[in-house]
Formats: sequence, structure tokens, C-alpha cells
Amino acid sequence: MTSTVEQAREVDKISQQIYNLIAGRAAVVQGAVCADLLARWLAGHIVPGDEQKTKAVRERILKTHIEIVRRLIPINEEQILAQHG
Repeated sequence: MTSTVEQAREVDKISQQIYNLIAGRAAVVQGAVCADLLARWLAGHIVPGDEQKTKAVRERILKTHIEIVRRLIPINEEQILAQHG
């Protein structure tokens, strides 16, 4: 079983790899990449045979995801400012 610390390290490593791939590209391209990855992730959440439950699950996951994103913005802003001034 993977610990929370190990998961956080894995998240940081993968996020940095994706960041390196999209850094310096047009904002519209960066946003589209992020949107596509989010859509692919959500598309994988399926309740077989129940379209309504699938939609409900996806809505709940998306709402929680956006809440987490909002909490991460100031943390990431601080890191960006520390690195780039």
C-alpha cells in the first residue's frame, strides 16, 4: 500500500513532468491540455448501465476537484513567484 507521503511525491513528480511539457506554450494550448486530461479522467468514471448515476458521480467528482484546485492556486502562485519573481 502506498502512503500519503509517497502519493504526494508521485503527484509532484508527474505534475512537474506535465508542467515541463506545456510550459512556454500558448495559454490556450495549456488550458486545452488541462481540460482534455480532466475530461479523460472524468470519462473513466462510469456507473455501468446507469447514465444518470454516471452523470451524478462525474458532477460530484468535478465539484470536489474544482474545490481542490481553488485551494491549490495560492500555494502554486507562491511557488511560481519564489522561482520567477
